Amino acid sequence: MLARMGFSRPVMGLLILLCAMLLAPIAALPVASMPAGDPPAAAGGSAARREATVTIVLQPAKDNTLYQSSVGAVSNGRGEHLFVGRTGQGEIRRGLLAFDVAGAIPTFATVISATLELHMSRSDAGAKEVQVHVLQAEWGEGSSAAAGNEGAGAAASPGDATWLHTFFDTSTWQKPGGDYRAEPSASTLVGDAGVYRWQSAQLAADVQQWLDDAETNHGWLLLGDESSAHTAKRFDTRDSSLADQRPALSITYAIPLFDLRLYLPLVQRR
Repeated sequence: MLARMGFSRPVMGLLILLCAMLLAPIAALPVASMPAGDPPAAAGGSAARREATVTIVLQPAKDNTLYQSSVGAVSNGRGEHLFVGRTGQGEIRRGLLAFDVAGAIPTFATVISATLELHMSRSDAGAKEVQVHVLQAEWGEGSSAAAGNEGAGAAASPGDATWLHTFFDTSTWQKPGGDYRAEPSASTLVGDAGVYRWQSAQLAADVQQWLDDAETNHGWLLLGDESSAHTAKRFDTRDSSLADQRPALSITYAIPLFDLRLYLPLVQRR
């Protein structure tokens, strides 16, 4: 909400810190992950470090599907679904997701955990592994919107990501099908229609990296089983008409607090 009101990230962090300090009784300030051998500072020294834990849930800033195509002119930027795996005709589909991490979390926060939650609404197969990979290039979401079940995609619009393009039709991936880190950040088996979650230490590390350096935040690529035909999975996007089935990224992070009691002697001496 603070971001939507136009506050900068440093101001957001300061407001969160001040609210936490004012609303919580001083004696009940939360303490977390404080090293056992790290004693509180003396009254005339620095404030003792304490931490408050916060959990937020983000929806994607953008999402899309890469539809395998030799001409790279198919996309689904504003569609209600994204796809992974191979279709019955053997064509590959890969999903793209990105979240505005730096716009939602204070710069000095430490990410504790991250969980990606997606709703799978249609499947061509039984349980198949779906991996999450860090994307290594910026990409776009245009105004294209596929008809019907959306499996065939739609004509790409300017700025759409496609199989060949990061932004149709002015810039391209280094490799057709997207530029992404080979090692997955997380993986889970996706079977029947329902909600699925991806969580790992590496997923949290991805989010921390994007917080520390927003320029590296290109989001994730969803990679399904591409070993054979009829492995496709359809997930709902941020444009789904069903709000509770849209993608969500739950992030738990810690922010430092300071015990104001340590400053009281200084104030009383004035």
